[in-house]
Amino acid sequence: MTRLVFLLVALAACAKTIDQHAHTGPDGFSEGAESIELTGGQGEAVGQVTYPGGDRVDWKVIALPAGRIGQLVLDLEWRAPRDRMDLGLVVYTADGKLLDETIEGRRRSKREGSKDLTIERAQGTIYVLVFATERGDAADYALDVRFVDQTPPAPVTIDSLLATGAFPIPGPPSLGAVPRPCKDTYDPDNPDCVQNPPACDRDNPDKKNPSCKKLCNKDKLDPKNPDCKQFYPVCDPDIKKYDKANPNCDGIEPVRPPPPPPIKGSVMDVTIQNGKTIISISVAKDSPVQRGWAGTLVDDRGNPVTKGEFTVTSIKGRTAMGTVALSYDDANRYAAAVIYFPDGYVAP
Repeated sequence: MTRLVFLLVALAACAKTIDQHAHTGPDGFSEGAESIELTGGQGEAVGQVTYPGGDRVDWKVIALPAGRIGQLVLDLEWRAPRDRMDLGLVVYTADGKLLDETIEGRRRSKREGSKDLTIERAQGTIYVLVFATERGDAADYALDVRFVDQTPPAPVTIDSLLATGAFPIPGPPSLGAVPRPCKDTYDPDNPDCVQNPPACDRDNPDKKNPSCKKLCNKDKLDPKNPDCKQFYPVCDPDIKKYDKANPNCDGIEPVRPPPPPPIKGSVMDVTIQNGKTIISISVAKDSPVQRGWAGTLVDDRGNPVTKGEFTVTSIKGRTAMGTVALSYDDANRYAAAVIYFPDGYVAP
């Protein structure tokens, strides 16, 4: 791709919510798309998009040779003023049909990246949208275009022979060369390789082979790369082991274990404070009881007592305190209480 002398976009400290077309030019809309002329099947365009600057999108239009069909390769490279900024690329037909769009790209550095698309059997007029992906994104870019004409030859007919003055009863046509099948090695000059590139050799990847462009780097797994999914472990739904970055966990909800059995305690004291019945409960030294946990007084058989419910209001050492809706005498009838673990509790 043509080397660019980039003019970095000056951005504010943080992106503000602005109109993405506030300062856009005519090429901010498809009607004003900039034309990319093809010479020898190749063309290029450079530009700048900035979401914070109100010039988020640039439209390009490519008029492919009339009556020709082939492979259209779009290669977008950019340089941003800050790290991790991203640009997108979308391709449409003249009647608005979506042909393809970028999902991910290659980042050469924190501020530089690239994306590419290959459109098979492209023909007619093609519209290309270059845009800043998120609200804070901006970059200078270069877009290279390459068109490989793959139009099949017109069939030979008697009428076409007569039009050229050939003998009306021609001899049998000579056999054309049988195209070489594309095997294990990618050959860009072999049409069969262009149409059906071989699988990428992971031990010796060929950068020219389209099948290697999205090859996963096993030393630096990218959860957004579908090819990396096979190198991630099977998803463990246990909440303590659940890894939301693991693409194999997509669609799987983490599972929390059931709460432990209630914590048993002994009622050590009952007092009246401001007309309320306050109970003091002794719990085990290593008990994880916290303020806000619910509990209840229980009878000799361990059954909950009516109006014996309480919420732990304070913890002092091994003593938990709470308020019950019982009288002083009724509360003094019970010597035991239980405190429940809250829903979703996960032991540290």
